Amino acid sequence: MKKSGKGNNIKKTFKINSKANIKELVNFDSNADVKVSIIVPICNVEKFLKKCLDSIEVQTLKDIEIICINDGSKDSSLDIIKSYSDRDSRFKIVDKENSGYGDSLNIGLSVASGKYIGIVESDDFIDPEMFETLFNVAEEKKADIVKSNFFLYWENGKDGLGGEIDELHEISTIEEDRAVITPLTYEGGKIFSAKASIWSAIYNREYLNKNKICFLPTPGASFQDTSFTFKAFSSTDKMVLIHDAFLHYRQDNAGSSVNNLDKKKHCVLEEYSEIFDYIYKNDDEAKEMLKVATASFYDACTWAYERLSQELRFEYICQLSEIYKKLLKKIPANEIPFGECWWKTSGIERIANNPFEYHVWREVERYEQNAGVIEYVEEMKKSSTFLANKKSLVEKNANPRFSIIIPAYNCEHYLQACLESVRGQSYKNFEVICVNDGSTDQTLDILKYYAAIDARISYIDVTNHGPSYARNLGIKQANGEYILFMDSDDFYNADSLAVLNQKITESNPDVVTYSANVYPIHHFNDWYENTLHGQNNTFGKLTVEDILANPYLGVYIWKCAYRREMLRSKKLCFDKSMKYGEDALFLMKVLLESNKTISLSDELYNYRVENTNSLMQTIWSKPNEYALTQNQILDKTLKLMYQYGTKPSAELFEYSCNLVFGGIDGSFGETRIKAIKQFISIIRKYKLYTCVEQSKDSAKGFYNYCLSEINAHKAATAKPSFIKLGLRRILPVSRQSYYDYEAKKIECLERQIQALHNLQNDMNNMRNEIDRLNNVIAEINAGNNVNCVNE
Repeated sequence: MKKSGKGNNIKKTFKINSKANIKELVNFDSNADVKVSIIVPICNVEKFLKKCLDSIEVQTLKDIEIICINDGSKDSSLDIIKSYSDRDSRFKIVDKENSGYGDSLNIGLSVASGKYIGIVESDDFIDPEMFETLFNVAEEKKADIVKSNFFLYWENGKDGLGGEIDELHEISTIEEDRAVITPLTYEGGKIFSAKASIWSAIYNREYLNKNKICFLPTPGASFQDTSFTFKAFSSTDKMVLIHDAFLHYRQDNAGSSVNNLDKKKHCVLEEYSEIFDYIYKNDDEAKEMLKVATASFYDACTWAYERLSQELRFEYICQLSEIYKKLLKKIPANEIPFGECWWKTSGIERIANNPFEYHVWREVERYEQNAGVIEYVEEMKKSSTFLANKKSLVEKNANPRFSIIIPAYNCEHYLQACLESVRGQSYKNFEVICVNDGSTDQTLDILKYYAAIDARISYIDVTNHGPSYARNLGIKQANGEYILFMDSDDFYNADSLAVLNQKITESNPDVVTYSANVYPIHHFNDWYENTLHGQNNTFGKLTVEDILANPYLGVYIWKCAYRREMLRSKKLCFDKSMKYGEDALFLMKVLLESNKTISLSDELYNYRVENTNSLMQTIWSKPNEYALTQNQILDKTLKLMYQYGTKPSAELFEYSCNLVFGGIDGSFGETRIKAIKQFISIIRKYKLYTCVEQSKDSAKGFYNYCLSEINAHKAATAKPSFIKLGLRRILPVSRQSYYDYEAKKIECLERQIQALHNLQNDMNNMRNEIDRLNNVIAEINAGNNVNCVNE
């Protein structure tokens, strides 16, 4: 080890290309024998610096220089560096004002004298043989770059509670050890998809200078290794991969750029802007380089997007969309070398074409991939000041056009996607009133977070009373000119509120009803087609007959906008006594009170039907309860209709049959008979039996079927049960859905018969196999007998 006293020798011949104000150069004496110049950028890392410098000082390769760039540290980092320089002249110091990571490394490159360049970040540390191994391989292979694997390092465990952890991160496999490659053409450019990790390699200094490869001098420690890595890899045809790992890359430094991505999200884009500029200057290989760069860019941006805080992700994905559109005009998605990760081809196209849809979809997928762990909720649990440090990115609207009311009960799975679809609206003048209805999952935490980051979102926390209570509470709190209701597992399209605002401005209606999509689309059927897809139309004062004739007007409250003053002046609210079905009753009342209703064919809402925890799914899981409640809903609905002067009609009879059919069809046992009796009683109460003969065969058949079930039940209670079966066989039933139900039972029987046939065939095959084995045994026994005779 070379020793020297405290030195302050300045080597005047070095060209320092930097905007930084250099305060002092220490120990830059001439030394032509340096094999590797190790550059260490340093800024406020006193906690980790000694461990880093100790590991460099004991390198088995002695002919090194250690260039420590103090980037304006405010802690004791400079004093620590000087203590090493005082005892070892190989430690050289550049003390300067803060100008950023990239600028610091460029200064290090300009003053380095070694044949090769190495970089060690000041919160990491290395094994003693690292630079000797890399140098020897570089010399043996005459390589421009030698790239090794490295360790991911946690000093106190991944959870902060355990001991040291070193986890191997492979850039290359054991089969690729000591392989000489041309990065641009090697296996579809896969090396460019690896983590940049400039510090797990050495670079021939003459090679870097010749190709003018340096760092982008943007302020701060901000991913400047990205463009440097691409330029270094793409310009060489002689790079060596080695499987050995030497560097321990610290994961638990809170000051690291990867842990402060929100403040530096633009830096990834700046780095790739530099890369694309570099590519366009190399016309000969521009297209191939662009393909590789685009794949790498997608990976880097996806990585950044997933690590941004919740409030910044959508803005970022929209930025990416514009860049991806331009890139895909130059390189088709199917030509981008994503290797075995075929889904990335779809991913880049989705982001380019519809970043809003991609973002909302990812909210749900991320929740599922993380097994329900929500990062900001975990942070909230750890820190009592977490929300206090969050500043709203959007101000509250004083006079909102729309008030969006969202009842929320145990909806952590889809709530983030729902709220993101609202926050991402192109039209911004709205407020969101969320009512947490006594949730026991993470719903309330999610609402607290969103209220902190967006002043347009507020929440009310109440004990569980049901959706009617929650919606009524929302109506009282609303300030918007129009009120919209939204289910917490559904989502809007990006321009939904903009379209709605335009139509309202043109028509000034009391109620607007618009169309909706079923999500996912494979759940679509005729029922949804009739009730969700509206037509462009304008109505004056509506009658019950109008609503029955145009089924897209009714049923769903969330595909409508309601003038707030109309709801309040008419005292229109939800029936809190009803467990469900209150929404259809509410909508019926509103439509009948509206003086002007417009319907739109525009699909502005997405109705999620895959949520197994939704209220309706829970209801459908209890078929007997569902059947009885449907009758209750029918009774209240008919009572309301008759209050508005409705008379018995074939259409109303058909409506009644359709409303209760699903419940009765799914019920069983004594409850089924009870539900049927209730239905017949309601039909008689409102004198709808007078309209049976004028009705469609499907409704007529269902009604007759219900009568036959009552008769059969009466007969069964007095006679043996076979009489009921006989009656059901001879009584006429023409309800199409009932036919379908019976057809399914026949189909089930046919499958059972087929299964019996298959079982019989299997048994025959087994008998044949047994016969074959018996023959084999007989032959063996015969052979043994022959042997015995011979003996």
